[in-house]
Amino acid sequence: MKPVKKPILVPSGVVKAAASAGYPFVLLLILDGIPYAEVFAKSRKVFDANLADWKRNTLPSLARSNVRFFFTDGKTITEVTF
Repeated sequence: MKPVKKPILVPSGVVKAAASAGYPFVLLLILDGIPYAEVFAKSRKVFDANLADWKRNTLPSLARSNVRFFFTDGKTITEVTF
């Protein structure tokens, strides 16, 4: 996961989804204008393990989609790329 060099404003749907996720570490994505919480965990170590599984199983299916990824650590929301 790398931060986007020129981030655009974070959509309000992402902010609401991050707030309602109930976990401090969350990977959110916007697909067709709808936010989804894809990977979430209470600790960074568990999040990184879950993210590795998600990248192996789910990320390839999103290759042709118009999708934006966001990561929150409970304090800030950052747009990221893979």
